[in-house]
Amino acid sequence: MPPLPTPRRSTPPPPGPEELYDRLTVRDAAIGALWRHQSHVLKAYAQDHLADPDVAIELPTGSGKTLVGALIAAWRRVHDGGVSVFACTTRQLAMQAHAKAVGYGIDAVLLIGSNPSWPPADRVRGLAGNATIVTTYSSIFNSKPRIAPHWLVLDDAHGAEGFVASRWTAQLPRSTERDAYRAVVSALTGHLTQNVIDRLLDDGLAPGHRPNVDMVGPDIVVAADLFGAADATCTANGDAHWDIAYLSSHAGACCAYIAWDEILFRPPVVPTESHAAFTDAKQRVYLSATLGRAGELERSFGRRHVARVEVPADWERQGTGRRLIVAPGATSGIRADAFILETIASHDRALVLVPSEQAAGLARRLIPEGWTAIGMKEAGEGLEQFSAAPKTALIAANRYDGIDLPGRTCSLIVIEGLPAGTHLQERFLAETVAATELLRERIRCRIMQGMGRATRSRTDRATVLLSGQSLIDFLSNPDNRAALRAELQAEIEYALWLASEEHDLRDVIDDFVAGDIADLEVHLRDLADQADLSPPPGSDELHVAAGAEVLASRAAWRGAYDEAAAFSRDAAVALSSAAVKSSRIVQKSLAASYAALHASEQHDTTATLWALELARDATAASRTGNWKPRFTRIPVPEGAEAPARALRIIERLRRSGAEGRTRTDRERTLRRLADVVAADYEEGIRHLGVMLGFESIRPGGSAIASPDGCWRDGDTVVGWEAKSEQLAGGEISPKLVRQANTHGSWMTANLGWEDDADLIVMVSPRDDVQATAAQLADPALALATLSTIEQLAARASEAEQFVAQRLPGLTGRAAIHLVDRALAERRLTTSELRLSEGDRR
Repeated sequence: MPPLPTPRRSTPPPPGPEELYDRLTVRDAAIGALWRHQSHVLKAYAQDHLADPDVAIELPTGSGKTLVGALIAAWRRVHDGGVSVFACTTRQLAMQAHAKAVGYGIDAVLLIGSNPSWPPADRVRGLAGNATIVTTYSSIFNSKPRIAPHWLVLDDAHGAEGFVASRWTAQLPRSTERDAYRAVVSALTGHLTQNVIDRLLDDGLAPGHRPNVDMVGPDIVVAADLFGAADATCTANGDAHWDIAYLSSHAGACCAYIAWDEILFRPPVVPTESHAAFTDAKQRVYLSATLGRAGELERSFGRRHVARVEVPADWERQGTGRRLIVAPGATSGIRADAFILETIASHDRALVLVPSEQAAGLARRLIPEGWTAIGMKEAGEGLEQFSAAPKTALIAANRYDGIDLPGRTCSLIVIEGLPAGTHLQERFLAETVAATELLRERIRCRIMQGMGRATRSRTDRATVLLSGQSLIDFLSNPDNRAALRAELQAEIEYALWLASEEHDLRDVIDDFVAGDIADLEVHLRDLADQADLSPPPGSDELHVAAGAEVLASRAAWRGAYDEAAAFSRDAAVALSSAAVKSSRIVQKSLAASYAALHASEQHDTTATLWALELARDATAASRTGNWKPRFTRIPVPEGAEAPARALRIIERLRRSGAEGRTRTDRERTLRRLADVVAADYEEGIRHLGVMLGFESIRPGGSAIASPDGCWRDGDTVVGWEAKSEQLAGGEISPKLVRQANTHGSWMTANLGWEDDADLIVMVSPRDDVQATAAQLADPALALATLSTIEQLAARASEAEQFVAQRLPGLTGRAAIHLVDRALAERRLTTSELRLSEGDRR
């Protein structure tokens, strides 16, 4: 088919991406009309998201996302002009996508491999915008990209984090960079314990004695000159040499992840804002099997906000084939490995998915005698060596997507182990910090993708065997299954039911293979109707925090460490529930680390004290955690003990910059506290705490009987129960008192604030308390009227205005003294607030 002509200004605008399909000369006879869900997402994209710089389109496995993405890329090129790119994670997938695009009748060129190897004619047509370029992520995310997209469609975005991060990653494997590895470990003496240093340097240490993956923040990376130690000893002109050279000029943006077998340097979130080939695109479209609700796309691509186009809710009932999921390791009386080996032996071929190369070696125990086990390299780019060979097992390490095995090619999949820890940052979060909530979406997506490798059409059937206790435990947790598509939840639930009822799994599999699935379909439909489609605990908080995490990494990459510290602290504040405790600790440690770098550069008393306060806070937050953060030693200025409230106020006002912005925030808070609408009033309480220099959080109903506000300053903890919408004239009931009495323990359990609350303030227009309620009241519980809080807010507003007008130009003790004076003159010191919030009843 000749290239689609670029319209002239005098001609009518060309059709949208959906109508464009009707104009194509489809060359593949197997391709029919657009499916309803494809039409749905194309219409939603064309109607609502053409101007969005970043938009994600949800298209689960087997739903035809290549056609949708190729149509969008082709339409943008024809309609708006410029270079249009369809990027895939691997060469194999790029080849498949190009073949499909040509089959759809789309004019596309394949540009993969090294730049000099690109066919000259295809190169010219693609870079001139006369054909859609199909390529790999590595063509975009490298040191000298030759492609500068105007329109960028990113396929399999859900699994692309590692491909994107490669541009900002430096690895020192012990096996190939032994000298550099040892030099970096030695440079960490004094920052890690000597016992850990000795074990890391022990070449013969047995696996069971190796320390967990650890992380040191940017302040230690800089102070210990880890990049200098690596650069002086790594292999000349090797990959590590060039990666270290690139990152070393941004050392204050990078963390170091240390394991016995490797050291990894990278920013916590990739700063893609610094990469023109990605950022300069007019629009980036992310094709994803799952959009997630915890900010996973934003973190993976370093974008503050990504708009979403979701697949129709009823799509999963139309499905792409049927899976029988079986968990032999969860069934009593079955030796899981022996059962899996026997099941593989009864099939022609098997796909075994594992998280790492190390796990691939261990998985060979599952392969029957007389079978051939091959890896992805041996299978060939088109999987020819696997799909044509009987009694062959393909063991794929960290390849949960991009393997298409339709029809009779393969009908047995084994998922071995939990698909987490594919690189050291993940291992640190999963194994050391136990931040499962942060990785949950990534893990679930890999599981979902892996299970769909052999069900590529509605007539395909495949058996999926789950191997490994960690994988079964993960899927047994209802929170981890929540929000998965109803059909997949039903299949997993059925697997767990088979195990709990101790069914004969061999008979179940035999019936499924023979096509006897009528009862199974009925059972799965019933389970799908009961599926929990609500987001897992903590998802909303993680999504809010993601934007702040992105901004923190961007600021650190620019060397704006004060901004990076503030944004990381914002992320920590957003993570307020127990479900995200581990993530909160990580963000607090990053805030302290960036603040330490800022203090070392500025030599300012206030900056130094702020860094010390953040380090103290991060250390206190980790008291009950699995990991203890470490920071560079910051000398305390002489006589520089300062109240943390004053430091928070100074930091926030300096960050706000313009006095008009703080005035707007003050006025908004006063209006909210003069109103009685619960949501506005609770937000007013939160910002009142911020104005007064407290660490202030609004849980927002994230747990049953949660406080409406939580303030902390050091060991002083204040909880809030706001009953602003109550009618005046009644009495405070025992029920309300019991609820307020629990706020101290709630803050301990969910926020890690271990000290008992000094004060629980119940705000209500009612000033009478039932006698029974008064007897039940905790000694820390106080009652305050709405007018009392309005007066408190007015004094806080006066104090902030006083400080904001005089703070510019002041540093060190002078700035702290100014804040102390403003608070004291308006009876806003911590000791006075403990007594004046309300009358204890």
